Amino acid sequence: MLRHLVLTLLAAAPLCAAQVQVTLTDGHIIEGELLKEDDISITVQQRMAGRGGGMKATMTYLRTRIDKIEPVVDAATRYADLAAETADTATAQVGLAEWCRDHDLHDQAVDRAKHVLVLDSTHAKAKDLLNGLGLFELDGAWLSEADYCAKTGTVRYKDRFLTPAEREIARAKDAAETGAKAAKNAADQAGNRSERLADDISSVDKQITALEDSKANVEKDVTSAAATQDRYAAFEGDYKAAQNKADNEKQKNGKVSQGTQNEVDKAQARYDKERANSREANRTKESATARLTSLDKQIATLREKRQKLSEDKTANDKAAADKQIASDKADAEAKAAADAKPATVPTP
Repeated sequence: MLRHLVLTLLAAAPLCAAQVQVTLTDGHIIEGELLKEDDISITVQQRMAGRGGGMKATMTYLRTRIDKIEPVVDAATRYADLAAETADTATAQVGLAEWCRDHDLHDQAVDRAKHVLVLDSTHAKAKDLLNGLGLFELDGAWLSEADYCAKTGTVRYKDRFLTPAEREIARAKDAAETGAKAAKNAADQAGNRSERLADDISSVDKQITALEDSKANVEKDVTSAAATQDRYAAFEGDYKAAQNKADNEKQKNGKVSQGTQNEVDKAQARYDKERANSREANRTKESATARLTSLDKQIATLREKRQKLSEDKTANDKAAADKQIASDKADAEAKAAADAKPATVPTP
């Protein structure tokens, strides 16, 4: 049934795509040009609502989602029906004017909006609608922008009507404000970078301090190991001296006295014990020395990094100061431009 209806519409309008209103099963209503259809789906090009109606969207809908398809008469014909049906009140007529605007019926939209002002001369929405349609009020008459400017000796600048001289002042003000914002942004970025560099330097300093503390502890290990090795050397000397004394006694007397033997035994016990400690100290010293070499390299790398960061910060601080001066100057210029406020012609 739906396919038969659509085919009938296309046959009735051979020179253009048929305008249809598609009601979906979920209640949504789609209105637009029927571009394509088959037993499975239809494709509709919809005009987006809004002033000018320049944007379009093409959508495809499955027939299982469609409740019904109805023909849509052209906007001008629909307007004639709506105009006859719409109540002659400001609220109803301004709604009709907006409908005309949204359906590209410019002249009808103007006519309805002006009629609203006949009903209510202060109706703000109707006046805004006319302004949006390119008409501006002067002494009770609604003129095109060109006619309004010609009669008032003004030019349009953004949302204001100014004399040519006033427009130049306004342009200078806007340019000054734009420049001030850009200068402030540049100064802020430079200042923020200086803060980040300061944070980076502080972080590197903490890392260096931590490594230097580690180095100090490792140096203590080296010192302790060296002291152990020194004790070992001393005990070794004591043992050798005691042994020499015993050898001399034996050579001279044929035997070693008990006292001398006790000295030898005692010196040897200390020597043997310290020899084990010395071996461990030697391993500790080798490991600590390698660790010190690694720490020295890390500290040197960090100091180079800190030097580079410091140089960058010094240069950036100068740039930040210069940019802050430029920002202050641009801000002062913007304030001076703002003080030269042009006396605008009342905006209709």
